[in-house]
Amino acid sequence: MTMARRLLFALMLLSLLPFALDAQITYDRLLRAAQEPQNWLTYSGGYSSLRHSLLRQIDPTNVKNLEQKWVF
Repeated sequence: MTMARRLLFALMLLSLLPFALDAQITYDRLLRAAQEPQNWLTYSGGYSSLRHSLLRQIDPTNVKNLEQKWVF
């Protein structure tokens, strides 16, 4: 990689830094992720990586009423 490309890449990364800093979640909040199950704070939900939510809004009696609202 040429020096100019490296510099351009570094500047691009630095320009994204303010956005990355705004999206950070504190360590204490991650440790207490189970106390706010409505928020999926990490890829797997929390440090325990259960990938399971204890929320009970959707159950066998109302799952048939679910509708797709958006697609990415």
